[in-house]
Amino acid sequence: MERIDEPAELMGRPVEAVVERVVANRDSDPETVRKILTEISEEETVTREAIDEQLADLSKVVATPETRVEVTRRALTDAREAAAIIANTNTVRSRLETFEAELTALDERVEELGSRLSSLVTRAQAPDDLYEIAREIQELRAEAIDAQRDADSLATEIEEFEQKIRNPERWADELHEDIDAIEDSIQNLLEFPDSLVDTTDEHFEKIDSSFRWADAVLRHRMQKLFIGDVRTELDALEQMLDQKATADPVDEIESRLDELEALRGNAGHRLDEIAASSWSQDHSETIESFVRELEAFDSPVDWAELENELQRHRGQLADSK
Repeated sequence: MERIDEPAELMGRPVEAVVERVVANRDSDPETVRKILTEISEEETVTREAIDEQLADLSKVVATPETRVEVTRRALTDAREAAAIIANTNTVRSRLETFEAELTALDERVEELGSRLSSLVTRAQAPDDLYEIAREIQELRAEAIDAQRDADSLATEIEEFEQKIRNPERWADELHEDIDAIEDSIQNLLEFPDSLVDTTDEHFEKIDSSFRWADAVLRHRMQKLFIGDVRTELDALEQMLDQKATADPVDEIESRLDELEALRGNAGHRLDEIAASSWSQDHSETIESFVRELEAFDSPVDWAELENELQRHRGQLADSK
């Protein structure tokens, strides 16, 4: 069958006319096609000049994340130099390895964008499908902007890590903030039994006490990992302080962590005291599964992955209601 959206015939035609021809040859939404074709049109007309102008602009957009990746690479080099004296600690080694892996993946994404742009420019010289040219321009632009955003975010994260390494007092302050957050979480569990009555969610569906208790138990088990993660980071801070003549906040932080352990123990006892025998039986499989998953986590913890596990097991609790 002869194509009815032949580029030579459609070039220079009004956008609406091109939309009609493209939709006739594809199972596509006219409004979607119209929005995409605006990428290669000027004054409501699809033109060669508009294609060239968009490709020139796209080249600049794709070049931006390439530059940002170079900036991020320099930031990682600076962070490695700052962390050299404690590079053998689990916390620092893991963070640097994670940064390197993320940067490598980002570099590969940006390199692929450049390759796709080169291919697109070549194809656009004698386009066999104007709609696809416009669609790929739009797609490449969006992906390049995403890559730029990710590069900037990674660079910021690396720079903050470096600043923390270079300033032990700031590092200690951040650990105190982490401890404050964990303490608040444990206090919530200590107060939890007083609020344990059947309630309803935003959809006015009943949430039974059994489910709420099991959810609290999951959070209690996870708090142990929080405390252990802070202790691991504290080890790295202590080693850093050994290399510098600065005030030592380690004893105070260790003391707070010991207090958290005791507080968490009290919360665990309260949860055990209020639990009906049927609650443990109903949810034991999910709780035990979550504990096994927690045991697989090493410090420093991947908190995004841990949150995913928590939500997955919460879903299992909900399914068992």
